[in-house]
Amino acid sequence: MSIKINFIDGNSLIVPKAELTQLQIQQILQWFESEGSPIISFTVGDVTHNLPRHAIYNILYDI
Repeated sequence: MSIKINFIDGNSLIVPKAELTQLQIQQILQWFESEGSPIISFTVGDVTHNLPRHAIYNILYDI
């Protein structure tokens, strides 16, 4: 299972759930649903992702 972030331009970022903590998953999903910060940052392994809300079409969880 994983989390899939679909971007408006048709690209996707798929992150295996095992590489994220439950807290990170909750933060990503809550961030997308809220009207807070326009950018979210999270780290998977050695890579930090900085994702802008305006570029994201949707987020699918448990795919």
